[in-house]
Amino acid sequence: MGCFEAAIKIVDFNTRDLSEQWLINCLTTSGFSGCQGGNCPFSYIKSSTGAVYESDLPYADAACNITNTTATCIGTCGTYAHHEKITGYGSAGSSYTDYTNLKTAIYNYGPIWVTVAADGAAFNAYNGGILSTNDGTTIDHAVVIVGWNDTEVMDYA
Repeated sequence: MGCFEAAIKIVDFNTRDLSEQWLINCLTTSGFSGCQGGNCPFSYIKSSTGAVYESDLPYADAACNITNTTATCIGTCGTYAHHEKITGYGSAGSSYTDYTNLKTAIYNYGPIWVTVAADGAAFNAYNGGILSTNDGTTIDHAVVIVGWNDTEVMDYA
């Protein structure tokens, strides 16, 4: 939802807090399973009636608990007010070593999402800075890249 929030800010200068929990509860089509696996949900948001605000459906913990209530999780989608809608989106490519395309997309369009293998010990122990190891083996998360620094010389492949 971070890329979508950034796109809204770029287009209409409004800050929107969109509900990740809505994706977890409602996005259960093939390949997503409640947003598991790091897949980008833009096609789902575009085909739906729009995204849900965080204030309408707050993020829950692993046990689906929201402060003083219980949220229904994967596969149980309630009725929510839908707001922001995607009219289009694109791809910067599928190669994780094609840095030129990634940098160009960030420069031309703003923040982008990428998938990562977050099942390794280094990612699970991350607490800040540049993560420079690649011990993960299964793509299972998506993260937002908001900028690029060419002065740092590191090989992330």
